[in-house]
Amino acid sequence: MSAVRLDARAAAALTCAVAGLFMFNVVLGPLAIGLGVPAVLRGPARVSRGVALAAVVLGAVDLVVLAVLVVSHVHTGIFSWHL
Repeated sequence: MSAVRLDARAAAALTCAVAGLFMFNVVLGPLAIGLGVPAVLRGPARVSRGVALAAVVLGAVDLVVLAVLVVSHVHTGIFSWHL
């Protein structure tokens, strides 16, 4: 059984996408999509392609989370971030 190499772009995209779920989703979501799409198109292995596709989907989820946070804070007329 041979070892499967994971494309560096796919790994970076997945890392950004997962981190974007918890912090800096306005930056990490688009970054995950930007790294994931080329990795999907040029992924040499089936594993890399699947990881890159998961990163693109999670990057889109990052942006949806951001939209929900913005809408939930704006409906009161005051926009503020607090932890």
